[in-house]
Amino acid sequence: MYPTGYNYGDARVLNVEPLKGMYNLLMYSTDSNVTISNLGLNILLFMPFGFFLFLCLRKKASLFKVTFYGMCLSFAVELFQYIFPIGRSTDVDDLILNTVGTFIGASLAKILNAMLSSSTKEKLGKKLNLLMK
Repeated sequence: MYPTGYNYGDARVLNVEPLKGMYNLLMYSTDSNVTISNLGLNILLFMPFGFFLFLCLRKKASLFKVTFYGMCLSFAVELFQYIFPIGRSTDVDDLILNTVGTFIGASLAKILNAMLSSSTKEKLGKKLNLLMK
């Protein structure tokens, strides 16, 4: 998570061209592990956020609302990476991938929510509320 070899005077890296970084990784990367970790981990990182936020919001939840909150959180992360240059790059592709991860997580929660009985949902809701306190 924290880059190695960072020096205070290093330049900021900013990519605002959508899909450019993803395309370059897919087409020109010689190490498939870098491609998988960059693309896949950005999605996986935000899936739990979407999943649990959907469950916590319960009746007020919608895929659009939860995905929008995930996009806002991702935007804040990218903004802080730009404002406080600690060797991290600011990339619109990360924003896209994190938003996709939030959507996937929320979709999984919605599917799970539809499969569970109302009494099971109530029990889970009480346990989630205890965890949130």
